[in-house]
Amino acid sequence: MFQKEVANRIIAKINSKNYGRLSIISNWKLNIKKEFDINPKSFFPKPKVDSTLLSFVPRKDFFHIKKP
Repeated sequence: MFQKEVANRIIAKINSKNYGRLSIISNWKLNIKKEFDINPKSFFPKPKVDSTLLSFVPRKDFFHIKKP
């Protein structure tokens, strides 16, 4: 779970306003999916920011190790 603005930077696509180093590194090693947004009212005490739940799955093709 991340602050909504950080989550948007992580899942940003090429040429979008939020695209940057965090997007590149995150998407290089992981398949990332936005699950849903979480309202501040869901917490006590209520935070001043919105949250987003992301799921991370390692890319299967990231490491390729040959057997000897």
